[in-house]
Amino acid sequence: MQFSPGGAPALVVEGWGYRFVSAGNRSILLIDAEGGLRRVSLRGLGDGQRKPLRIFAPRRFLLAHENWGTGIAVDRDGGLWYWDDEALERSRSGGAEVEPVQLEVGSRFVDACIQATRLHAVDDAGRLWRSRELRATSQRQGALPQGASTRLDPVAADAQLLQVRCRENASQVIALDAQGRLWGYGSGTFGELGLGDDGEGGTPYDAPALLPIDSGDTRFATIAVSKDITFAIATDGSLWGFGRNLDHELGLREGSSFDRPTPLTPGRSWLAVAGTFGGGVAIAADGSAHAWGGNTYGVLGDGGVARAHEVPLPVLTDVRFGGRD
Repeated sequence: MQFSPGGAPALVVEGWGYRFVSAGNRSILLIDAEGGLRRVSLRGLGDGQRKPLRIFAPRRFLLAHENWGTGIAVDRDGGLWYWDDEALERSRSGGAEVEPVQLEVGSRFVDACIQATRLHAVDDAGRLWRSRELRATSQRQGALPQGASTRLDPVAADAQLLQVRCRENASQVIALDAQGRLWGYGSGTFGELGLGDDGEGGTPYDAPALLPIDSGDTRFATIAVSKDITFAIATDGSLWGFGRNLDHELGLREGSSFDRPTPLTPGRSWLAVAGTFGGGVAIAADGSAHAWGGNTYGVLGDGGVARAHEVPLPVLTDVRFGGRD
């Protein structure tokens, strides 16, 4: 996200010591060292309101995401929750109080993501679960609403999963298993499923199972997705990707898409990666930030100089990222 008119990195919210941050369509959600969940309204940021407010105290959380006005979170006891984030914002202005709704009560979850307004979550046994549409106002044609039900539907995988990534209008869902292998389902228009010819056209929106993604002997430690693109960092620190690259979304000079996991920056080691709308941002082993792809609104942090970066290039800042304290 970019809030600096000069196209260079700027401090977004007040405070420090955050252990988790996620930006959505309506809000930024942050988790502090004690597990407190805090929220900043994107609308409020435009008015200079940069102080995050704590929500749903005294619960303590591991992760949280918001998309299209729906928030989800996993607490430190493994509870999985969702809420109407738009109603939550109205409550801050005198509206009715909002409390989150727990899903699959009694289960313990370790990871979750939200795609449009349905969530995917991995439990502590490594199984993947999927909700129905959490907001009736944004249902896809033929999609079923979650309604008052707190139950989730299973999505099969012949593996014990650790992570799952889905996001906004990205049509693919990608998971990482305990052996470092990748799995996925969803759209395969530009190869973002990494299945090669087998993934052409993708899988149904309500597919009952994940498909294995062949990466040879390479094993991965973390994954990220955005619209039409998927990124992964291998256990040796190398950065990989697959999907649309017609405008260098993968950070490769070749102006063609890749439908199999492909190394992006040989010889470099990376700590973290995130997909943007049309590119990516990654933190190198030395804590420096790099970005590539389209530069709409100055999202590449280069001062707004270039229309795009064909390859990962440093962000204009002396700040080093990725440290704990």
